[in-house]
Amino acid sequence: MIQFCINCLRKICGTLGSSDKIDQMLIETRIAAGFSRGAATAAVRRLDPANPRTWEFGAFSQHGEDGILDYLICGLVRSNRFFVEIAAADGLENCTAWLALAGKWSGVMVEGDEHLAALSRRTYQNRVWNVNVVNDFVTVENISEILGRSPYKDFDVLSLDIDSVDFHILKATLNLGYKPKIIAVEYNSVFGPEVAVTVPYKDVFNRWTEHETGIYYGASLGAWKLLLGRHGYRFITVDSSGTNAFFVDESCFKPGYLEAVQGTEFLNNATDINPTVAIRDGDGHIVRMLEPEWRRQINIISHLPLETIN
Repeated sequence: MIQFCINCLRKICGTLGSSDKIDQMLIETRIAAGFSRGAATAAVRRLDPANPRTWEFGAFSQHGEDGILDYLICGLVRSNRFFVEIAAADGLENCTAWLALAGKWSGVMVEGDEHLAALSRRTYQNRVWNVNVVNDFVTVENISEILGRSPYKDFDVLSLDIDSVDFHILKATLNLGYKPKIIAVEYNSVFGPEVAVTVPYKDVFNRWTEHETGIYYGASLGAWKLLLGRHGYRFITVDSSGTNAFFVDESCFKPGYLEAVQGTEFLNNATDINPTVAIRDGDGHIVRMLEPEWRRQINIISHLPLETIN
C-alpha cells in the first residue's frame, strides 16, 4: 500500500525533480519514525543481564536486534565503532542503521539489489559520510574484496542475512582471518534445533526460485554453533522472533559482563506463516494459517539437497 501511494504521488507530480523530493521526504519520515520507535521501545526496557529478551528494542531492525546489539556493544572493552552489514536492503531496515544514524558509526552496507542500494546511498549521503554502500551480490570469490573496505579485521559488528548461502559466506570470512567481536546471523528454523546443515553453495541462490515456499535457504542454528564455536565464539541467544542468532568473541568483553546470560536456545521463526501448512477447505482455499513449526515444514523440502556440517 505504501509503495502504491508513492507511485501515485510520483504520477501526480510528473517530474523527476518532484519525484526526488518525494523520495527524500519519505526517507526523512522513515528516519524520524525509526528514532521515535527506538525511543519508545528502548524506554520501556527493564534490563536483566541474564535475560536477552529484556535487551530487545526495535528502531530500524525488523525485530529486537537493535536492542540486543546495543546491550552487547556496551560490554566491549574496546570499540572501533565499525560494522559490516551484508544484505543491508534500503539502509533503513536492517541491524546496523541504528548504529549509523543514532551512533554515527562507520561501516560497510552491502546490498545486491541495485534499486535498494541506490536508496541506501541516498539515505546516508551528506548525513553519515563514513558509511560505504556497496552494490554487489556477495560470493565466496568476492567476499575478500568486500571486506577489504573495512580498516579492521576485528570490526565490532557483523550482520549477515542474505537468505541463501550465508553459511559459506561466513565460513569464508572467518577463514580470511576476520574476527568480528559480535556476529548476528539469520538461521533457518525450518531445519530444527538439533541438526547442523546448510544449503549447498551456489554463486546465485534465490530462495523463491529454489522452492516455491521460500523456506529452503540458509543454515540451521546447529550449523552456526558448530562453525562459530570452532572459531572461538560463544552463542548468546536467538531473538524473540526466532529469526536471528547472536554470537560473541567473549575475550573482547568486560570480565563478568556476560557471565549471567541465559539465552533462548531455539525458536521457530514467528514471521514464517507459510501457506504450505495451512488448513484448506474442499475448494483448496485457505481457511486458517497454522503457526510456524519446523516439524510441519521440514518434510516439504526433504527432497532437496543439504550439506551436513561435521
